[in-house]
Parts: sequence; C-alpha cells; structure tokens
Amino acid sequence: MTAAEEAATCTHLNLSATNCTPPVGPYHVDAAAFRLREPSKLSWIDFNPSVLTPALGILYNIKPGGSGALGAGRFPGVARTSLLWLQKHDGRAFVRHEIRNAEDARAVFVNGTAYATFTRYRGHKLKDVWLARLERPFREVQLTYEARRASEGNWLPFEYHHRLYVTYSLCPHTVLSVDPKTGVCRRAYETRREACDSSERGSAAGAKLLPNNLSAVVGLGHLKLTYGAYTHFFFERRASPPFEILSVSRQFRFPTVLHAAGAKTGRRDRTVQFALSLRRGRRDAEAAAAHNVSEGTPRRAAAVAPEEGQRGLRHVRHSPEHDIEVDFSAADQLSLTARIPIWRFCEFTRWCNVSQPVETSE
Repeated sequence: MTAAEEAATCTHLNLSATNCTPPVGPYHVDAAAFRLREPSKLSWIDFNPSVLTPALGILYNIKPGGSGALGAGRFPGVARTSLLWLQKHDGRAFVRHEIRNAEDARAVFVNGTAYATFTRYRGHKLKDVWLARLERPFREVQLTYEARRASEGNWLPFEYHHRLYVTYSLCPHTVLSVDPKTGVCRRAYETRREACDSSERGSAAGAKLLPNNLSAVVGLGHLKLTYGAYTHFFFERRASPPFEILSVSRQFRFPTVLHAAGAKTGRRDRTVQFALSLRRGRRDAEAAAAHNVSEGTPRRAAAVAPEEGQRGLRHVRHSPEHDIEVDFSAADQLSLTARIPIWRFCEFTRWCNVSQPVETSE
C-alpha cells in the first residue's frame, strides 16, 4: 500500500491519530529497503491484493493486527477479514466499498461491469465462493454448483463473448458458466491435459499476455507441498471454447521479502506465498507505485537458457509494456507485486520469443 491508501484505510476504520502515526500503516518502503513493523504493533494488516485496473484500484484483504486498536466485532466471521476496495485519484486515496466476512477477491469485467469472486467461511475450514457486483447497486450472491465440494475456493473468473465463466478446476480443466444474478453455475466445458496433476489449484485467471498471440491466455496456478510451501506455475489456455489448457510451465517461487528484511516471520515468507491477479505491466510510474513493488522475477527463471525452435513463434523485440506483473502476498502480511520482464518470461516458459534488452552506456 501507498501512504495515501494506508491513510484512507485508517480513516475508514475510524482509527485515531494515535493508531495511525507515520508511517501511517503497517508497512512502507523507502529509497533503500523495506522497513517492516511487527504485526503485534499493528492496528490492521493488508494482504492478498487483487488489481481491478490501475485506474479503478485494488481489492485488499484486511485483518486486525495485534495492537488491539480494533474491537473484536469490527471483523465478523470465522476468518475475521474484510475486502476493501481502494482507489486513487489526484494523489489521494479513498475506500470505494467494503465486503465484510470476505477474502481473496479476483476481479473480472462482464459487459463493462466490474465483478469479483471471493470466498466466505461458513465454518472452520468450510468455504463458499461468492460473486460481488462492484458497481451500484452493490450486490453479493453465493455461487452454487450441483457437483461442488464441501469446501470451495480458487475459482478463476473470466469473460467470453459478454458472458461470465469460471475455471472450477485445472485438472480436469472444468469451466462453469455463471448467472451473475442468481449465482447458479453449470458445467459448460471440460478438457483434460495429458499427465495433469489433480492437486493443481488456480491462482489468477490471467489475460492475453503473449506478444503477437491473441488466441491464448496466460494464467497462474499453484501447488501446496507437504511441508506447507507454495510453488507456482504459469498455464497457457486457449482463449476460445472449450478453453483447454495447452501447456504448463515449470514450478517457481517468488522472491522472499520478509526473510530478507529480517522479519521474525521470515520462515513463513519462505513457505506461504499467494497470488490472485496477473496482468500486463503498467506503463506509468504513478500506476506502478499503486502498492509496494518488489522488482523480482521467478527465482528459477534466470537459470533457463534460451533454446532454438521455441514453437516457431515470431520473434519480437523487448518492450516494457509487454512485461508481466503478478500481485501476491507474503505470509498473509505484506502486499507485493512482482514485475517479470517479458523476455525472461518467454525464456522461462518457451511460449514466446522476445529478445533481451541490451544495456548501453553513454
């Protein structure tokens, strides 16, 4: 979060100046490095950001910190979290909307209207998926599916031909059609990638990110290892029905931030990483500072050597507007963005061919 977003959050939560003295909120970044405050001293914590667009703002998970400044009833529900939609205008920020007893939003636009899927706990380790309309009149509806599991999450929403769909599972790749008014979901398509893993879970629905290729969408998934660590992978799916998954990248991890900054929770920073939105990089510096930015790349990507015969895709020169940004959270405590240069993404996945920029000295 920026200082303006933190100030808007404090105002929305009716916190006194005593609980919102500089640095206003839980974290801020200076020119040298991240400076982290201990969760026990915080009034609230933001995590798991999901960007609508740079202009429309960001949805954050908000939970109480350990300072006790917020009463127990401020965050109702099992998980004690809310979703805050923050937007910036002319250097100032404001809260557009709050969804209580909710977390992990994934934004989508259908016929120009903004929506977001989110999860809501109905009991311990029992979750449902809901859909929120993010325009007046604000509305929430629970998504229902006759073949659903006891606890649901990680549904990835996307639009096709002005209709709302969700990826229900990656293996098999089950796509549901969604009625935004009633919440009723029906299976529309199902395909299975050879040798897919049933433990694969969805993270971000993604977008058309491959240079000179509008027939495929790049999304993000994750796996949870036995010792609790999250690993991530990109997936490439067809942009049109039946939306089959064409390829999956190797697994990778995002850079560790809390551990590098010496936080006491550094061990969890090495395990729990969670991403919700993936998009093309923003072009202007103000938009790129929408929340704390970690100029990182998948750690294994640098080890991938380019090879010839990369699927015969047309070669293009590197351009910053093609770079990819992934919004994620470290240990449910810090909202971050990883910017991945498109040439490195292509080198890592071998789904495209972009030349590495050449550094020049004047």
